[in-house]
Amino acid sequence: MVALDFRRPAAVEQLKTLAERQNVAFGTGEEAIAEAARLSCDVVILDTAGRLHVDAELMEELKGLKGRVRVTETLLVADSMTGQEAVKVGEAFGKEVGIDGVVLTKLDGDARGGAALSLRVATGQQIRFAGTGEKPDDLEGSAQLR
Repeated sequence: MVALDFRRPAAVEQLKTLAERQNVAFGTGEEAIAEAARLSCDVVILDTAGRLHVDAELMEELKGLKGRVRVTETLLVADSMTGQEAVKVGEAFGKEVGIDGVVLTKLDGDARGGAALSLRVATGQQIRFAGTGEKPDDLEGSAQLR
């Protein structure tokens, strides 16, 4: 796992704690991506800054990253409680950055269905993973969601 979110306070520490709990290698910055390649890692997850709304500066940052790093898949992680804001975010990400799927979190909450349908329509992509809790084991893959 590579932490690339240096904007949100404690984002790096939070991801590091999660990586340690899951016994997964962890690094920060683009140099960690190069180290993962050197070590022949099969999968490298890049955790970028979160976007609750469309932010042109952060979108440019993401496009630049995708231009520098070979990316196999780009997944938009969205909170199911965002409601109709999910449409704006999904459309913007699809247009500006390009996404291959959606990870929808907090489906165990009260406002679960609207964002899922909105994101599916706005992005044209399937919900690849759905979170029904706060732990990694609470993520359900799309094969189970069909």
